[in-house]
Amino acid sequence: MSKRSSVKRMESANHALRFFREQMKISQLEAAKRSGLSGSMIAHLEQGRIDLRDQHLEKLLPVLGISRGVFDAFASGQTPVPKDLRRECLELIKAMSIGQLQTAHGVLVSLAGQIRKENLNV
Repeated sequence: MSKRSSVKRMESANHALRFFREQMKISQLEAAKRSGLSGSMIAHLEQGRIDLRDQHLEKLLPVLGISRGVFDAFASGQTPVPKDLRRECLELIKAMSIGQLQTAHGVLVSLAGQIRKENLNV
């Protein structure tokens, strides 16, 4: 069992863990229930009070709906963890030309269709 520290060591992996949980719109308690970890364990992992280990990720990544490769890209700092993903996306959209918006619109419509299909199959 991992030992809790009184010192927070916030790293990209801790931020990524919280980011993906929040993107799934689930609480720490819901993540705990789905993963089999305790709510306090989730909180301590996100706060950097407990070292994030492979056994934690094996339980959490399926709950968060991401692969190990995606998580590792964020955890390593290779892909920055957005502070507010929706706000950042909206700012990008505001800066796009009409042609760029038309392309983005097609991609978003396609993704929305995939999401609807996945939700119907669940």
